[in-house]
Amino acid sequence: MPDEHLDIRKMTRGDLDQAARWHAEEFPEGFYPQLGVRFLAGYYRTFLNTPYAVALVAVAADGRVVGYLTGIVDERRHVRRVLVRHTLELVVVGLLCLLRRPTLWRDFLQRRAVWYLRRLARATLDCVAPRPDGATGELSYIVTAREDRGAGVGGRLLGEFRDRAVRAGTGELRLVTAADVPRLSSFYQRHGWLPAGRRTTLDGRALASFQLPLAGRRPAVVRDALRDRPRLPWSLAAITTVAVFAVACGVQTETAHTPTPSEKPPLPAVTPALTPTPSATPTNRPSALPVRPTADPVIRPIPSTQWKRIVATGTWRAGCPVGQADLRRVEVNHYDFSGRVKRGVLVVHRDTAAEIATVFTALFNARFPIRQMRPVEEFGGDNTVSMAADNTSAYNCRRPGQINAPVLKSPHANGRAVDINPAENPWVDLRCKCWQPSARNSARKAAPGVITKGGTVWRLFTGRGWIWQNIDTPDYMHFDTGYPSAPLGR
Repeated sequence: MPDEHLDIRKMTRGDLDQAARWHAEEFPEGFYPQLGVRFLAGYYRTFLNTPYAVALVAVAADGRVVGYLTGIVDERRHVRRVLVRHTLELVVVGLLCLLRRPTLWRDFLQRRAVWYLRRLARATLDCVAPRPDGATGELSYIVTAREDRGAGVGGRLLGEFRDRAVRAGTGELRLVTAADVPRLSSFYQRHGWLPAGRRTTLDGRALASFQLPLAGRRPAVVRDALRDRPRLPWSLAAITTVAVFAVACGVQTETAHTPTPSEKPPLPAVTPALTPTPSATPTNRPSALPVRPTADPVIRPIPSTQWKRIVATGTWRAGCPVGQADLRRVEVNHYDFSGRVKRGVLVVHRDTAAEIATVFTALFNARFPIRQMRPVEEFGGDNTVSMAADNTSAYNCRRPGQINAPVLKSPHANGRAVDINPAENPWVDLRCKCWQPSARNSARKAAPGVITKGGTVWRLFTGRGWIWQNIDTPDYMHFDTGYPSAPLGR
């Protein structure tokens, strides 16, 4: 899609559901997506019809919306506007979602509430303090449709946001993005953004900050939509209770949704690169005791965009025993071999999803290292490529040539098997009579990431009825619920 065929226009209410769905699919690791699409749509509504924020969509020549961007051109006034106009809507939806999901409620109270309240106090002080010369703004989110990536959509959205910020008199723009993805940093630097340090999220993820000084000056007279509004008779306690979600959204302090692709090998041609995805306003973590990270497991249906990728890569095809409705996406944190917390994703059968979430939560608590944990479609559906990258994976209805069991009986094709750390736990492929992905760790010695009989991984799986090495040759990476594939306990 040539760049000149793009039309950049303002986001409307009709675009909110699409933006919310894309947000949930592209940033599944964060706290906001767990509150649901309805909450996200309400959040994006705060960017509409305001002189202090920008919400844009990119439209292709055929009328398709192929990307969106949201950002703020005056943080102080945007926060005030959100407090006055959107507080009740956001907080009611957010609290209802928390009450329906007790695990999220506990996470909010234990890890996030104090931080949000501090941000609320800071934002309130900022609103009443003398205004410095020149407003500051931020780039909040930018997403491009997967099938249109590499066509200049992100660059056009970014340029339009910058131009609108200049016209609004914004003195400086800011953003943060994943620190361990060099191509994201390169993208922003190509468009004039300057590195501005690093920080860590509540979930232990490293973020890189960027800033973009602008030459524009604020007009001498700017209409303040809130200036003439009567002051609301809220007590400080009421504001603190009700506004915690709205302020967190309004100043974009929530950073848990920042994507964390790490140690990713070059993807096959069929797999488009991730769009640059800035997230939250660069702020320093509050001076508090360190927050201990948790596994934070989440079980979701397979998003439509992921399913399209699964089908396109041949990870699923006609004749496979289970389909989209039978599978679930399990998201859970894990430690890598450097001791860093990473977000992992496994695709499994719906009848094993809870077991997988429980086991990998226990593995996280035991600090068992996992190199990376990504769905096989991100490797073009090629199990050999996935193993070579030392990738932990589950569902794969393998194409002919990769199959070592009849497809209808295969535990992997049914989503009831998982392969953990293939490089540390190789298997013998009788087709070549060789170790895959290599013979380097064929001699079983206790080491980080290695699975041994009686060890932590073995006990967690077999204690729940899973079978280790359910094959006639060594297959140290593999656990399943039985062959032919069947639910646990059948």
